[in-house]
Amino acid sequence: MSEQTPKDTLIEYDFTFENTKSTVANIQKYATIKGKIGREGFYKVKGDTLILTVNYYDPYHGGALIESFVPDKKGWLREVKSIMKPIDTDTVSERYIKTERMSAPYLGH
Repeated sequence: MSEQTPKDTLIEYDFTFENTKSTVANIQKYATIKGKIGREGFYKVKGDTLILTVNYYDPYHGGALIESFVPDKKGWLREVKSIMKPIDTDTVSERYIKTERMSAPYLGH
């Protein structure tokens, strides 16, 4: 797996409710690994729903995790939907970690 070094960047979004100190959700806004972008996170609020999206880039796969949360009666966030979508890392710039291509040897007849 990829590892961050002291030269890499990690910025997170932490979500708290008004007048509270505890985090109810967090996502990585931006993370680099060996100088290349490994994670990008976004959020939006639609009505009473918090939608968190994190795009993952690494040598083994690229994907987007999209999670939707609503507040429950006690004021905590409850996940109501979670979707994982693939990302074709061939379509992103060289600033991102690309998925490595593996080729199998031809075993002919």
